[in-house]
Order: sequence, then structure tokens, then C-alpha cells
Amino acid sequence: NNNNNNNNNNNNKENNSESVGSMTVRSPRTALPPSDFPERSFLKCIEKEIQDEALRLDKEEGPPTPPAGWEMYHAPGTSLFYGRRCWLPPTTTTTSTTTSKQYKYQQEYEKDGKEERKEGKEKEKGKGEERMLERHTIRVQLTSRDPSLDPECDVRGEHFPFSLFIQHIPSSHGMSTTLSPYKVENMEEEERGLYEESIEVRADFVDGELIIDNVVFHGSFKPPALTKKQEGGESGSEASNPSSSSSSSSSSSSNSQKEENKLKEEEEEKGEKEKEEEEEEVVHYSNICGGYPGPNLDEAEEEVLDGLQAWLAERCIDDQFGEFVGKYSVWVEQQEYEMWLRQLRDFVAA
Repeated sequence: NNNNNNNNNNNNKENNSESVGSMTVRSPRTALPPSDFPERSFLKCIEKEIQDEALRLDKEEGPPTPPAGWEMYHAPGTSLFYGRRCWLPPTTTTTSTTTSKQYKYQQEYEKDGKEERKEGKEKEKGKGEERMLERHTIRVQLTSRDPSLDPECDVRGEHFPFSLFIQHIPSSHGMSTTLSPYKVENMEEEERGLYEESIEVRADFVDGELIIDNVVFHGSFKPPALTKKQEGGESGSEASNPSSSSSSSSSSSSNSQKEENKLKEEEEEKGEKEKEEEEEEVVHYSNICGGYPGPNLDEAEEEVLDGLQAWLAERCIDDQFGEFVGKYSVWVEQQEYEMWLRQLRDFVAA
């Protein structure tokens, strides 16, 4: 009787375990063979993926060649890459005119003498020299756009968004465009410097077409009233300089020196107050997060959009440049994916 009771209890336990197992979807590790660990199968999958990526026939051996003047930089292990160049507007745009203007120009030259011709040429040369260099910087972040936010993503294809920063630089800085891959601090400073007195063109390359989304201004400007005050202050200071020099030459006593010192102190105090007032009146719009991004250019006037595209095309920012950004993005993402696989393999195998 005791043996029969024990058998019945064991059968009840088995039935209970089956019922519990049917209710819960948990799969205990004891169900797997003790010699087959999931880490091993996972490592095999990673190794196979690494080999497949290494043997891919459509994989590029190196990065695509950048357009003329551009230098690219990518820090391994990051999802960002940069490109930079210095660009000088062509001087032909300042001297090139239509045929009607050239005809009028020739008539004026025939009326005027040779001396005026020389003066005109010198003025044209001076105007060409005054044109400032431009620093162009592109900043690209991989997988920065969420496809779920774009209802046309499946229709329009793959996106390659990027930002183009255009800044004016003095000609004394030269045409050097070197980017040191070993100085990360310099790159961080340059990243912050992109948002100082610049225009950011937010663009996207989709299905062979460069699309301009927004144009954002970063920097500060002075209202017209402030510039007039500065001009008036400069003229007043120029007028006061000869009087101060004459008074200093005429006065030789100690009393006159004390008066001059007081006047200098008062002028310095006035100058400091004026600077503070100028800083308060200067309008800053360098707020990166909350700055006005400009209108959606898809809804802007066609003339404005055509003019912007022509202005960018003069700087060789067109469909071909967008195609290069797309190819370079694919190459960088491939490098990062292979590095990610190796890091994952090393971590799992540790």
C-alpha cells in the first residue's frame, strides 16, 4: 500500500509540472544539452558574419575620393564625420558682365582718358581682393533620421542628411585645411566654432537628388541704430583728438596735467559704459537648440529656392556632392559595423 501511494504521488507531481509547464512559457537551461552553451552558438554567428563581411564583393576597399579641395575626417568608434575646405569666390563673377553692359563700358572708356582707365582697373582689382575666403564644413551623423517619423521614407528611399556650415574667414589665415586626426581637443573646439557667425544649410540626399530643408543663422548682429552711434562716436573722437593735443602742448603746469588725467578717466568710464550698452543692444541668435531654423523651403517661394540652389551650385554643393556624402556615409557605417562585430565577439568570448 505504501508503494502504491508513493507512485500515485509521483504521478501527481509529474502532472502538476506538466500543467505548470503548459501555463508558463519559461524554458529552463536544463532542457538544453549541458555541453551546448548559447554563447558558443552566438560566437559562431558573429564569426560567420565577420567572415561574410570580409568576403563581400560589393564592399569598397577604401573611402571614396572627396571632391577637389575637401578633406575628410572620421574618428573611429564615433557616428560622426566631418569635411572641410577653404573656398575663394571666383573673381570672374565680379568682372563678368552682359554684352550690353560691356558696350556701355567701352563707350565710357572711349570718352574718358587713359588715366581713368587705369584707375578703374585698379578699383576692380581692389574689389576682387576684398572678397573674403569662405570656410565650408560638413557635419554628418550616421542614422540621424528616424524612418518612423517620415511617412515617405519607404517611397523616397534611403536618407543621407548632413549640415553644411559656411563661415567668412580673413585672408590672413591662408588656405590651410589640415585636419589632425590625433588632436581630438581641436576637433571639439572646431565643433563649437561651427556655431559662431555661420550659416548652416541643412540638406538631405535622397534618390540622387539634393534636397535643402532649412537655412539657419548662427552668430550675432547689430541693429542699424547701434552702427550709427558707433560712426558718430568715431567722428567725435577724431574731432576731439586735435583739441586734446593742442591743450597738452599749451599746458605745461601740474594743474593742466591733473585736468588731463581726469578727462582721460572720464573718457574711459564713458567708453566702458558705451561698450556695456552695445553688448546689451547686440542681438544674439546663436541658440543651437531653440534658434529659428528658417522656413520649410519646400513651402517657400520658387524664386527664393532657385536662388539658394544657384548660390550653393556656385560653391559646388549640388547633386554630385550629395552623392559623395551618401557614398562616404555608407563606407563609414561599414567600417563602424565591422568594428562593432569585433567588439561584440571579444566581449562575449571574455
